[in-house]
Amino acid sequence: MITSVFYRQLDSTKLEYERIRANGSPEDRWIIRTGEQTRGQGRGENTWHSPAGGLWLSFDLPYPRPVASFPLYVGFCLIRLLNRLYGLSSLRLKWPNDIFLEGRKLAGILCAHLQNPSRYLVSLGMNTGVGRDDVLHELDAAILSEYIGLPVSNQYLAQLFIHNLQRNAGLLDSPETYISWCAENLYGLGRQAEADCGDMIIRGRIEGLSDAGFLLLKGKMGKLASISHGSLRIL
Repeated sequence: MITSVFYRQLDSTKLEYERIRANGSPEDRWIIRTGEQTRGQGRGENTWHSPAGGLWLSFDLPYPRPVASFPLYVGFCLIRLLNRLYGLSSLRLKWPNDIFLEGRKLAGILCAHLQNPSRYLVSLGMNTGVGRDDVLHELDAAILSEYIGLPVSNQYLAQLFIHNLQRNAGLLDSPETYISWCAENLYGLGRQAEADCGDMIIRGRIEGLSDAGFLLLKGKMGKLASISHGSLRIL
């Protein structure tokens, strides 16, 4: 059974999903959305500013095994959906999990593979219709409604996004399709960047993605590094 819930305010849709799952049946599925988050989560210890008006969403997607390139698949589906709805050809995917619009961050994606039963937890934060407050102004963030000149229905967009992930899940069996697309639409392609892998920092020029979806950085001596995980900063 899939249950969809909406809260006026939450600390985090991801945290709420984890609380509900811990206290419910593992077979149940949930779609959780909120009007605003007080503790929106980014990668690692990062936070995500989540004022009223944005799309703040967590949901689960059954899948029998973990896929290393799953965050790229989610980004691929989201960008293709936004392109189709709004004709935003300048959208780019910043490896591994951010969506940029004309060089400004629009959305962030978190993915976690869960067991018993096997599924992915997908969390999305997107500046769809937020007001440009001091924080967003300082971050120079992209706001979708500003670019399209129209209000955005977060409920409708969330439904389409989830539907697209489910409908195209067969691509996860042949990931070269979406990985090659993501490689051509990488934010910062050809620019110098720094990847923080936790135990080391690797610098180089962004060359694209490997067949597995790992980031390829070319160092000063021409050596190509394949980055499987971490955060990326464009220099």
